[in-house]
Amino acid sequence: SAAAGLIPRRARARLDRVHVTLMGSAHGDQAGIERRARRAVDPTDPAILLARAKAARFDCRLDEGLRLAVRAELEARARSEVDVLAHALYEQAFVLSWSGRFSEARPVAEHLHGAVGGLASVRWVGWGAWLLACLALYRNDPRDDARGHLARAEVLFDADQTPTGLTSVLVLSLAAARMIGDHVWYSQARDRLLSHRPNANWTGFTSCSLHLEEAEFARVHMLDEDLARMKYRQVLRLATRQPLQRGHALLGLAELEREAGRDAVPLLRRLEVLMRDHPVGYLEAHLQITKFMTNETSAADALAKIHRSAPQLPTRNGGPPSSPLDFILGRHLDRHEMFIAQ
Repeated sequence: SAAAGLIPRRARARLDRVHVTLMGSAHGDQAGIERRARRAVDPTDPAILLARAKAARFDCRLDEGLRLAVRAELEARARSEVDVLAHALYEQAFVLSWSGRFSEARPVAEHLHGAVGGLASVRWVGWGAWLLACLALYRNDPRDDARGHLARAEVLFDADQTPTGLTSVLVLSLAAARMIGDHVWYSQARDRLLSHRPNANWTGFTSCSLHLEEAEFARVHMLDEDLARMKYRQVLRLATRQPLQRGHALLGLAELEREAGRDAVPLLRRLEVLMRDHPVGYLEAHLQITKFMTNETSAADALAKIHRSAPQLPTRNGGPPSSPLDFILGRHLDRHEMFIAQ
């Protein structure tokens, strides 16, 4: 606008950063945030690049999100902005894990948790610990490694008064508790999480993450098909702009059909259509596992597609896979329980 033209360029760049950062402080309209970021006077501002990277990640444009996060890292290093650099590493590790590139994600998370996190704000050390807990879950190690990282992250988020971090710790604790079958830990984490719900940092994305955890617990641990179906369907109603969560819900519904001896193929086809537009390596790999379990594909074809989709996907025992079933995590190997860090 004409008024904006009267503001010095440097001041406009600062205002752009503040506006975009405030818009992105919660999981809201990522498309709107991306449109606002693209109008910034300094498109190379690493904070602006990160807003676009986050929007791309939420839309499951993971290659684009990684490219933007790497650009943000380079710009942040050049400008000596340690907190923004830490944020760039966080985005990179997150995108790499959703892409099934866990061997690449781990050193990035360790770098955030260690050298960079030590110079940046305390919250970024916490986010580094949280990411390491995520990666421990993906390699089927929740009891010691994940639980220790989650405890450290919670202490740091509490000290830094970072409510979004505390909420993320509790959501991930539900997944870790499911993985080891610790129903007491699960109930305690769920009760604490629900006590956070009136907080302004509680978003629709948080609600969907909780519903998915509750659905998986109901399906696998309670054997409550009706409750699980209700929770998965709640996610499909709410997650209109969150393809990862929609995909998880569709896969869960397909597993309900498979476990009951009904036809899961229509739900698998819906997931395949979703993944064509919003590819997520980790979710695509687990789609192949369900297709193998429903006799929709052979073991050899499933393994080949898993390797292409998520080339660094660990098996439950860390060894090479002989079957797609070797990628099923947790204690219930016949149920195909999902663990997706969100």
